[in-house]
Amino acid sequence: MREIDDVAGVRASIGTPVRVRGTAQNDKLSAVLEARGVTIYCLDLEHWPADRIGKPVIIEGTIEHTDQFAAHPSDGLASQSTSGSFFVIRRCTAVP
Repeated sequence: MREIDDVAGVRASIGTPVRVRGTAQNDKLSAVLEARGVTIYCLDLEHWPADRIGKPVIIEGTIEHTDQFAAHPSDGLASQSTSGSFFVIRRCTAVP
């Protein structure tokens, strides 16, 4: 399994199993990992526990680049979705 910790490594690893090192944060969609220049949404985790926020974490899974959750409002109203595409791991495993 390839270990990555930056946007170049993430882009080069789309569709492959990886281990990513970064910092734990939470977002409205899910738990996220912030690495150098990139945010990865860990879709299996609703959120990181409060004691993990801002601390180093490692996750494993297959990187995807998706716009599945992007806002596509047709009526001009605000949306609760995200803007643009982003990186996700759907079956995300936090490494202890």
